Amino acid sequence: MGVRTGSNAPLGCPAFGVAHADDKDFPLGTIVNGYDSATGTHAEYIWLQSPTAIAVGDDVDFNATTYDATEATADTGAADAIVASADGEYAWFKLKARQPLA
Repeated sequence: MGVRTGSNAPLGCPAFGVAHADDKDFPLGTIVNGYDSATGTHAEYIWLQSPTAIAVGDDVDFNATTYDATEATADTGAADAIVASADGEYAWFKLKARQPLA
C-alpha cells in the first residue's frame, strides 16, 4: 500500500494519500473536489476499487456500474492513480479534465 503525503480529502471522506483495504461503507463512484498540496492542484477525484494492482501515475478507466478501475493505455484513461493500490483495495483517482458539453 502506497502513502502520499500532502493530499487533503474533504471532511468525512477517506484520506487521499492511502489505499484502503476495506471501505465498503463509503459509496463507490463518489466524486469530490479536493486540493492536492503535494502537486499544488485542485481537481476532481473519484472513489474506485482496484481489482488488480495499480501503480502511482497509471492511467485508468473505470466501469460506471461497478466502479472497478482498470489500467488503460498511457494518456487514454479517464483518471490517474494518485496512490498505489493492491488487488481489492479502494482509493481515490484523479479525474482528467472533462470535455464541456456541446
